[in-house]
This record gives sequence, structure tokens and C-alpha cells, in this order.
Amino acid sequence: MFPDLSTTLIALAGERPTFHSEDDFKFALAWYLASQRPGAAIRLETPFDLPELHGRLDLRYEDSDERVVVELKYKTRQAHFTLAEEDYRLKAHGAQDLGRYDYCRDVWRVENLVRAGRTGRGLAILLTNESAYWSEPKLTSAGRAFSLHESRLLGGVLSWPAGFSSGTTKGREAEIVLRGSYEVAWHDYSVATDQRNGRFYYCVVEAKAGA
Repeated sequence: MFPDLSTTLIALAGERPTFHSEDDFKFALAWYLASQRPGAAIRLETPFDLPELHGRLDLRYEDSDERVVVELKYKTRQAHFTLAEEDYRLKAHGAQDLGRYDYCRDVWRVENLVRAGRTGRGLAILLTNESAYWSEPKLTSAGRAFSLHESRLLGGVLSWPAGFSSGTTKGREAEIVLRGSYEVAWHDYSVATDQRNGRFYYCVVEAKAGA
């Protein structure tokens, strides 16, 4: 059985309060899951193909009881600090509208995989020290439809404003249609450092078969 995710992330934060990159986060989570469920098959970057959707999954988990797919996003503000003699230099990713879109698309991907019967559960995780993700964007924000603020209900058709056109959205023009409705809730992950941008939060959206 897939471990309880909130318990897993609390334990992971005790070992790894922050990460160098999204890949670092992905590998650390996979390593921890493997340590807790040694009999499970845990794979990274596995391909999938549906009639209107294809690509690679960040993480796939399978044991005798269930199958779970996990998509991860790790978005950071610039920060530089040292933990346990390890140097961390986090990038300023910026472009939060695009980051929100990408996370909503992760939700769409796992929802579609569940609906197609490829997995029993689909999880989309976002870990960040960037307050723009858990804060409500301005009314004038082009990416307001993809807002991930606390208690937001994600569902229905999510799209850029009518008439909005920008080269920065290249490859992200398509609207996102969610069949389910998912409430966004943010949780403490860690205080990696008391320095600026050292506090991390995460949110998780889960799609389940039959939901």
C-alpha cells in the first residue's frame, strides 16, 4: 500500500528540508518510498500513451495492492544557504502564471490516467518557497484561471483570457478541462533556514478511480 503522503513528506522534510532541483526532489521522494516499501516497483520517467495524451510520468508506484502515479513540481525563489555543510543555490524560476498552468496540467494528466484505468490514484504535488503560488493573484493577472490560492476549487475549463496572446505561453495555449473538482490546500513542508525565502510549503491534488 502506498504510504500516507502527508506522513511521508513530514518524514522526508526531516531528512531533506529543501532540494537543489526538481530532479533532486523526485529522486529523494522515490528513494524514501523505496525504503518504506522495499517490495514495491518504483520507477521514474516512465512513458505513457493515451489517445490524446502522451509523455513521461515523474514517478510510478506499484505493489500488490495498488498503482499510483505522481507528478511533481518544484518552483523556487532565489535563495543561497548552507545546510549540514551542503551548499544550496536555488534559482529564481519566476513566470508564476506559467508555473500555475503547468501544475494544473499535471492535475489534468493524472486525472486522465485514472479515468483511463491506467492507475488507481493520481497525485500532483507542488513544493515551493514562492508565495505567489499560495496567494490569490490580482484580478488583472493573465493566469488567474490557474490560480492555486488556498481553498481554490480547481475544476471545469481553465484557460487564458479571451484575446490574450503572448509568446511566453508558447506550448501552453491549450485550455485545461478537469472533470473533477479539487480543493487546493497548502501545508507546511519545512523551514530550511531563517534566511529570506527559506520557508517551504506544498499542496497536493489527488484524483481517484470512481471519484
